[in-house]
Amino acid sequence: MDAVYIAWGRRPKCSKAKTKTGGDRLGYYGGWMEENRYWYHRTLLRDYQPRTFVRAEVVFVNGTVRSWRNLPQPVY
Repeated sequence: MDAVYIAWGRRPKCSKAKTKTGGDRLGYYGGWMEENRYWYHRTLLRDYQPRTFVRAEVVFVNGTVRSWRNLPQPVY
């Protein structure tokens, strides 16, 4: 677990779940601000909405990394 911290840094946002085999699955989140444009009284306005997704996943079994994967950013 310490090596993952060193390689990927502190995980400010993540989800933790148990696997069927009893390991711990950590999901690291990433995100971006999605821009929405619209017209209002002949003026182009912009609105930004935060979008998040699971960008990486690590599975630990007894404190050892069993598997990991990076996930692509979804296309909206």
